[in-house]
Amino acid sequence: ITQQTGRQEQGVVLGLTQSLTSVAQIVAPSLAGFLIDRQWLAAWALTAAAATGAGMFVRSAKRRA
Repeated sequence: ITQQTGRQEQGVVLGLTQSLTSVAQIVAPSLAGFLIDRQWLAAWALTAAAATGAGMFVRSAKRRA
């Protein structure tokens, strides 16, 4: 990720990346536990698939630009 930014912006990019990773490590298990507890396994699987698909779409859109 840092190779795509300028030298002055690398600290900001690393900070945001670490922050988002930390938030994801807190939110994802909590959300998964909530959904699994209520036996909404299909909803959890669809949510994970949608997040993955959105990430892939954003990545491919950035590569085209």
